[in-house]
This record gives sequence, structure tokens and C-alpha cells, in this order.
Amino acid sequence: MTNREKIVKLARTFKAMCKHPVRFVEFSVGFGDSDMRDHVSRKYGFGNGLPQLDLLDLFPEFKESVTPYAFLEGGSSTIDLALLKALARRYERCRYFEIGSWRGESLANVVIG
Repeated sequence: MTNREKIVKLARTFKAMCKHPVRFVEFSVGFGDSDMRDHVSRKYGFGNGLPQLDLLDLFPEFKESVTPYAFLEGGSSTIDLALLKALARRYERCRYFEIGSWRGESLANVVIG
């Protein structure tokens, strides 16, 4: 499958998710953690889980502050927000696309960053 075909397939999937989000929830309920782990292991060969990358390999001088942060349940962790800020800062004129904003902390941190 070419990159173009992959992008078209991804776009169609995203469009279908937007039109019928309940179907995707129903589909995902059928997969437990171990089922999904087995599926990924068989299909992609990641028997020990997805590869990990040390944050300092990406940002050797990593030093971020996170504000605003409400410390309330259901939001992103501080390290997630700091990583988003660092990633956005890495690219000049970075565009940030977020699906859902809960309390807006990630968007606010990226914009302020």
C-alpha cells in the first residue's frame, strides 16, 4: 500500500468516525487489553509492546513549565503537556490540531509555550 493510499484510508476512517462515533466505540469494546496486545504482536511483531523512546533523546535540554494546570481528574498529565509544548516549539509556525479540549489546558500550554 502506497503512502497516498494509506492517507486516503486514514481520511476515510476519520470521516466514518465523525459520522458514526458510536460504531467505533462498539467495535473497540470487543477488544480487551490482552486481545489488542496479541493483535499488535501478531500483526506488527511487537511482542514486548510498542517501542519506547527516551524523552531526552528527543529533547536533550528538556526543561518545560506547565501552566495552567488544574490538577483535576480526567486531564492530561503534566509530562504530556510539557511534551506537547516542546514538540510545538520545535517546529516554526507549528500548527496544533486537537480533537476535544476538556478544560483547554493542552491548547493553552501549547499556545502560551
